[in-house]
Amino acid sequence: MKEEDKFKVLIAEIDTRLLMNLEMVAREEDIQVVTCRDGLDALNLARKEMPDLLIIDVNVPGLKAFHVCNLLKADDRYRDIKIMMLTNMLSRDYEEKADRTGVFELIVKPFSNEEFLPHLQMAVGRCRWRGQKMIFLQTK
Repeated sequence: MKEEDKFKVLIAEIDTRLLMNLEMVAREEDIQVVTCRDGLDALNLARKEMPDLLIIDVNVPGLKAFHVCNLLKADDRYRDIKIMMLTNMLSRDYEEKADRTGVFELIVKPFSNEEFLPHLQMAVGRCRWRGQKMIFLQTK
């Protein structure tokens, strides 16, 4: 498959080891990966790269993750980018913000590669259909 025809994911994660693990899992699924470590880079790369999926840590430095999501969803050119958010804790506030900003999956860290893989595969499938329903995953 040509690189430009591959499913593309943008991963914005502050934890270097987790970022490398997520990138590895995605590449093993033959997914094109772009990475960054802060919110402003995530926004700029999303606009430049047009990923199918954005995986973003709720605590990225710089531009906050929820603000990145709001900006992308408010612009017709980027509205269809699906968003998966990673967090260290699940709170009602995060759930409500995620729902309002178009996040379709909120995943609580820590998780293993094996626990993450089905959610990545499901996200790839969801990106191929228009409907979105938020899902919560809490492991351990």
